[in-house]
Amino acid sequence: MDIEDSSLIKESENRSTQSLRNVGRLIQFLTYKARLVGKSVIKINRKHTTKKCYYCGKLHYMLSWKCVMICDCGNNIDLDQNSFINIILRFLSQNILWTGCQQFVDNLRQYIIPAGSQI
Repeated sequence: MDIEDSSLIKESENRSTQSLRNVGRLIQFLTYKARLVGKSVIKINRKHTTKKCYYCGKLHYMLSWKCVMICDCGNNIDLDQNSFINIILRFLSQNILWTGCQQFVDNLRQYIIPAGSQI
């Protein structure tokens, strides 16, 4: 490894930490502005949202270049759509009356979104 290679690594590490810092500042700013108007910001843990099948709950460890999850349960969905649904389900399960949320989740699980469809 020569000097140029090591400087590129340092530069990319610096960019990634700057990006995380900027996201943190954005969250702080949104929280501050929300409080000014009497609202709140709800943080949702995004861990495994792309890896977990929203329909059956099975975790899939896939290569990063894969764009579609094909699950054993028959669910065939774009990873971004799957992540979106999982985040919405987490939000609803934490922040809405349980009976209404449970009915919504049950209805969602009965309908498998066809591949290529837009939400």
